[in-house]
Amino acid sequence: MNATPSDHHEQVRRLFHSAADDYVEAFMDVSRYHAALNTFLASLPQGAQVLEVGCGPGNITRYLLDQRPDLQILGVDLAAAMVERARQHCPEARFLQQDVRQMGPSLGLFDGVVCGFLLPYLSVLDAQAFFHTVNDLLAPQGSFYLSTMEDDPAESGMKAASSGKYEAVYQQFYQAEQLQLLLHTAGLRTLHMERASYPDARGENVTDLLLIATHA
Repeated sequence: MNATPSDHHEQVRRLFHSAADDYVEAFMDVSRYHAALNTFLASLPQGAQVLEVGCGPGNITRYLLDQRPDLQILGVDLAAAMVERARQHCPEARFLQQDVRQMGPSLGLFDGVVCGFLLPYLSVLDAQAFFHTVNDLLAPQGSFYLSTMEDDPAESGMKAASSGKYEAVYQQFYQAEQLQLLLHTAGLRTLHMERASYPDARGENVTDLLLIATHA
């Protein structure tokens, strides 16, 4: 499997900082994932503490709060511009600029953790460490919502947006069986899994993998 470049995370930070407004335009609508998000929401107690990792412009947080205004949500993202947009879209939530690799117990304990499409920008080793962190941050009956693009890991590599406006960054692809094994190794088990398929901007079919997990 190809290794990610040494400056991978800095490239990702630059990309999402510069692309924040385009990301808002393209991805604020999360209706494709409502069913899985609603399953996640159903598992949360009243007033639940929720952590969204890789919160982007607050698209998922906005949907969660629209359905459940009682939730107390903290979002973190690597890119400052994404954190700014998230604060604009979700003023009732809290947001921090933070690298997922540096998260720790100081964040607190959460009834739910949400991670939407961060995994393509994490190496397998970073993803494994992230899942261990989730296990540490998740309350005993907590739920973990995870979404990512599903594809053959051999297709991982440098990818650029179809518009050509932004620099290419390394994307790591995962398949369901691999993710379930990584989750299991980190002390988590899958409760729910579904897929969403649709054509991308190039007209090529894309499959998104949506999972909900909890402590094993």
